[in-house]
Amino acid sequence: MTDRCPKGDGTRKGVTLRDATRADFDGLLDEPLPWRSRAIAGEIDGQLLGVGGIARLPNGTWAAFVHLTPDARRYPVALHKAALLVLEKARRARIPCLVAIAEDGIEPAKRWLHRLGFRPEIVDGKEVWTWHR
Repeated sequence: MTDRCPKGDGTRKGVTLRDATRADFDGLLDEPLPWRSRAIAGEIDGQLLGVGGIARLPNGTWAAFVHLTPDARRYPVALHKAALLVLEKARRARIPCLVAIAEDGIEPAKRWLHRLGFRPEIVDGKEVWTWHR
């Protein structure tokens, strides 16, 4: 799967979205990926911008996640398109519910989760965001 998200002003090349590889995770994380996942990577001119997807936790919960480089936030349309592709993969896989946690201190994360169809809930005294198919 490869898709292009062109830059609207035509001055920069678009972001390429593709299936993520272990090398993508290794390039972003300081530790091994703890769970098996299905993810999409975004890159521009061969430079990795981030990975995001879904992972099944040991307790059976499906979690949505994203790991971004600082440059990734310069491409909000591509980020949103990648998130929609991940949610479509979850629908096709008949995953009934995804759980996400908005990173503290990044207020736009909560707005973005809401826009994607996640809703806040309090679980064990913590705010989590859930999406239902």
